[in-house]
Amino acid sequence: MLQTVKISSKGQITLPIAIVKSLGLKRGDRLVVESKEGGTILMHQALTILNEISGSIPLPHRFRNKSLTEIRNIATYEYFKKKHK
Repeated sequence: MLQTVKISSKGQITLPIAIVKSLGLKRGDRLVVESKEGGTILMHQALTILNEISGSIPLPHRFRNKSLTEIRNIATYEYFKKKHK
């Protein structure tokens, strides 16, 4: 499906509703935007990319048996602990 979008004064674009519906996107979904050579821009659903790579990267032992929320909280805590030493 080919659609044209316009960049706003804030550098934002609005996805055409036909594309949103065809991809099953909903408010709050995250997209990964990638620029390629020749001016091509690719967008991927963030969750799709995570599903593709999940299992291909070994999980450190300290994160095993923890939820994604717990892992994110630990990472956030460690980041700010290092930053504010």
